[in-house]
Amino acid sequence: DSLALLQRDIGFGHIRGHGLLSDGVGVHQPYEYQGVRRVRHSFTYVDQVVDAYLDLGIRPFVELGFMPAKLASGDQTVFWWQGNVTPPRDHGEWAALVRATVSHLVDRYGLDEVRGWPIEVWNEPNLTQFWADADQDAYHRLYEVTAHVVKEVDASLQVGGPALAPGYEDEWMLRFADFTAARSVPVDFISRHAYTSGPAQHVPFGVHQTLRPASDLLAQFAAPRRQLAGTALADLPVHI
Repeated sequence: DSLALLQRDIGFGHIRGHGLLSDGVGVHQPYEYQGVRRVRHSFTYVDQVVDAYLDLGIRPFVELGFMPAKLASGDQTVFWWQGNVTPPRDHGEWAALVRATVSHLVDRYGLDEVRGWPIEVWNEPNLTQFWADADQDAYHRLYEVTAHVVKEVDASLQVGGPALAPGYEDEWMLRFADFTAARSVPVDFISRHAYTSGPAQHVPFGVHQTLRPASDLLAQFAAPRRQLAGTALADLPVHI
């Protein structure tokens, strides 16, 4: 009801949410049969969520994350619902999970529709809260595996990243550009986040944050173009 009210009054084109592949959604279902590990993929809850979005005229902005606990290499989590933020212990099994998820979306909603859904690899890997040790090399490996799998499903699907939080050094974006160019990794769009809130101030029973000047927000919007000038990613769409 809340989303319907917002959509009526504002009219969003896309919606992005966390936890598509987390345990609570139930996509990744490993089991053992005759001594061999196997994985079943279930999309019941995914379909309910996406159907609700589309019924309201909103397309998904697909964030691929977080890590299913039984595929994760560690136990670090974020949020009360414990989204795991560690790399996969088996990149092949992660690739199979991504392939099954993207293929299911195409089969259920049609390729023409899903072509309009940006598919983003992870969330804010430059923060230790969202990616173990903020390990950029580990993120690059995850991105490479994921992007190739998305394109194997269909070359016309949009895949991108690196979904950075504000405060990252220019080098983070430049290294991503250099890595993807050197290894011919697909990138259809660049993504980063922009926040209007100032530093957190702890107060009794909560946290207080002030709003930054509008000029700060505009500088965040402009940053990717400046950082990527002269690279192979310079002219790509930027999603913020």
